[in-house]
Amino acid sequence: MEKRLKIMVADNGEEFGKVIDKAFAGYGMDVSLCEKDGKKLLEQIKNENPDVVLADVFMPNLDILGVLQSIKASDNPKKPMVMAMSGFDNSRLEKETLNAGASFYFLKPFDVDTLAKRIIQLSNWQNETEPVVLKNNVLTDNDLQLMVTEIIHQIGVPAHIKGYNYLREAIILSVKDNEMINAV
Repeated sequence: MEKRLKIMVADNGEEFGKVIDKAFAGYGMDVSLCEKDGKKLLEQIKNENPDVVLADVFMPNLDILGVLQSIKASDNPKKPMVMAMSGFDNSRLEKETLNAGASFYFLKPFDVDTLAKRIIQLSNWQNETEPVVLKNNVLTDNDLQLMVTEIIHQIGVPAHIKGYNYLREAIILSVKDNEMINAV
């Protein structure tokens, strides 16, 4: 029996929930909806124990930073991967959210298929013993760039240091052309 990812989406838009549910079903994911409220989200996370939580940065009662801190402080050994979404393009907010423990930061509006692929890629990194296959098994340039960026972030290289873009571009070029590794 195939393991299905359990995704919890904290959003008040019923239409958004239906679109996510329909799109994610094709990727082998089960979606549960939660009210866009930080405290209610934490309660539902305790009850349902999802693999991935997709939540807005700004929520009543507790924002995403508070949710991330509570999850980190919880005694549950299986902590969900949290992905943040926001309609505001603010690099400081994005940096704070990622530093607090979010695995990814999406800007609204976004393509739900891209969202599903990011969830699969990132959850695959967390659970390497249970690989999940991409829908079309195609890695685009954008996918590669996002994957390299996430790995660099995971190993602790801050994006603001000199040479960060050089390092990222060198890795991408090396992945595309194995001979480039000798030039790096």
